[in-house]
Amino acid sequence: MGGRLRACDVRPGHRLWTLHDGRTEQTTVVEVWAATTRDVLDVTTTHTTFGVMPEQLFLTPDGWTRARDAAGT
Repeated sequence: MGGRLRACDVRPGHRLWTLHDGRTEQTTVVEVWAATTRDVLDVTTTHTTFGVMPEQLFLTPDGWTRARDAAGT
């Protein structure tokens, strides 16, 4: 499957782009879950800024960290 997907249409097995070691690369979705949130945090990299929920996990130099705890990493 190619092209854009709405987040609600993403399923295990879909191939998506992700950030890894500061570069984009394709990855395969292995699990999908949803969370209700009223807060959105901005994540800023050297290349872009995007919004995520505070519980979103990111791989940082210190291991997997929730977005709300990742400021400065």
